[in-house]
Parts: sequence; C-alpha cells; structure tokens
Amino acid sequence: MLNKRLKAITELIEPCEVLMDVGSDHGFLPLYLLLNKKIKHAIIGEINQGPLEQAKKNFRDYANLSVSYLLSDGLKQNNQKLDAVVIAGMGYETIEHIILQDIEQFKSISQILIQSNTKNDQLRQFLNDNHFSIIDESIVKDRKYFYPVIKVKYDQNKQLLNKSEILFGPILIQKNTDIFKDYLLFQKGIEEKILVAQKKESSEKILMINKLLGL
Repeated sequence: MLNKRLKAITELIEPCEVLMDVGSDHGFLPLYLLLNKKIKHAIIGEINQGPLEQAKKNFRDYANLSVSYLLSDGLKQNNQKLDAVVIAGMGYETIEHIILQDIEQFKSISQILIQSNTKNDQLRQFLNDNHFSIIDESIVKDRKYFYPVIKVKYDQNKQLLNKSEILFGPILIQKNTDIFKDYLLFQKGIEEKILVAQKKESSEKILMINKLLGL
C-alpha cells in the first residue's frame, strides 16, 4: 500500500489518538496507520476538493475506521485536539507557510512529522529558529531520490545545532546508517559539480561531508 517514503514516516509515529495528515492526497498514510492501530482517528486535510474526494473513495471499503475530512489550508479549519501531524510530499516554502500561520497550534502537538521535497537544511534552520527540537530522523531512498524525514516537538529551550547538523540532520549523523552514507556521497557529487562550474577545488560543505564519512 505504501511506498518507501510514506512507510518511513509511519515508522517514526508513536501510537496516539488523533493524527492529521496535511496534504494527504490519496489518504494511504492515515489508512495504513488506522489499519495497523497506530492511531484511533485520522483527519485527512487537503486544500483542494479533488484530492479530498479521492481520499474518500479510498476509504469506502473501510466504514469501520474513524476518519474525518477537512478542506483546509494546513490546520486552519481544524478544531480538534491533535496528538500528531504529518506534513509530507511538498516543498520547504509550503511547509514553512503551514507551520507559521498556525504556529500556536503546532506548539501543542507532541509529534510533528515533516518530509520536505526541497531545502532540508533551510527547513532544519527554520525549525530551530522557532524552537521546534528535532527528536528523531530517518532517511530512505525511493527509486533514485533520497527522502529525509524529520520528527520535531516544540521546546522552549532552543536546540543547539552546528552547521553539519543543520545541513545533514543531528539524528541522521548519530545513526550513521548505510543509506545516510550514500546520501552524503550523493550530496558530495552535487557539490563537486558546483565547484567545477565555479572553478574551485573545495568548499566548507565538502570538508564537512568528508569528515562525516571519515575521509
């Protein structure tokens, strides 16, 4: 039912009562969580009517599951207490917009799962600046793309992250999995192409990657 990207997100979710999937599209992620009893109620949120109707179709054979549908820009129309929120499969700027417009509501949510398709370093910096501490991370390769997943929770005490942790993720660095090493090599290849175009031999990013790889 789930691709590797969505499965990676579900694996970071602790069992809870109510989860909202922002920009759920097809609804497969909350459906999986309900069927596997990781959550008791799902809210499927979409900004457009079409994807919301598609999610409803995918739930037609599961009348026993507790699910509600919300046509909303992020959490704007939500009036339920949320234990967990998933924001996945969109760009950094959209994710930033969703969080900032309802930041007080996000502060009260104990599990916030984020998977951005772009600018994960800027995402970590934004989360850090707004006191959302990174409490877990994972990374998966689905086809030819790498997808970091970030789990955060609001904390009045700002998390101290260095440049490497902002770029590549503090928990990912700690876990140091084989997929993460492949991700570092992939990022190194991109940076090397940039350096060739700029006629430079090295950069701070290359040095950080080499250090993490033990080179």
